[in-house]
Amino acid sequence: ALLFVSQDYTRLSTLSRLHRFALATLYASTNGEAWRDSSGWMSGDPVCNWYGISCRDGVVTGITMEFNKLIGTLPEEIGRLTSLEVLVFSENELEGTIPSSFESLTNLKLLGLHENRLEGAALVFLVRMPWLVSISLTSNPISGTIPPQIGSMTSLTALHISQNGMSGTIPETIRETRNLKVLELGSNALSGTIPESLYDLNKLE
Repeated sequence: ALLFVSQDYTRLSTLSRLHRFALATLYASTNGEAWRDSSGWMSGDPVCNWYGISCRDGVVTGITMEFNKLIGTLPEEIGRLTSLEVLVFSENELEGTIPSSFESLTNLKLLGLHENRLEGAALVFLVRMPWLVSISLTSNPISGTIPPQIGSMTSLTALHISQNGMSGTIPETIRETRNLKVLELGSNALSGTIPESLYDLNKLE
């Protein structure tokens, strides 16, 4: 990735170098040469013209790589793209855990990671990102519990975590996610009873 950026170092702004470095790292760590579509990637074209990249005023705000044959792990360098609002890597073959650097993505609204091979206690980590609006983790071997801190996610409107390996109970604090419209918890190893606090979520569809 550093070699790629160094090729055009003098003509690029600091922001452009940052974009290209982070995205080149993603390309390298997910076997970019075998992607279904890698149009523009690793070329001299502006990153805003690369397949799956969305920009606003020249700043990367979205990466959408659904069903694009990404194989490997998500790199920590994605956390440097702090203007990201949309991050979708669904229906690929990604492994490992969600990078800790995602916590730096304070503008992120939509996180789509369903149908991969991601592991770890993802939701325990993601509750540190209360600004998220939609989380889709369906069909991953994700483990862990639904932490009580889920109540801090007051912006959340959709939570898809079915078909995973999650355990424990549904916390009463889920009542605090009052903007929640979609909640999918099926096909996990959750135990206990359905908390009455769920009935407080009057926006559920």
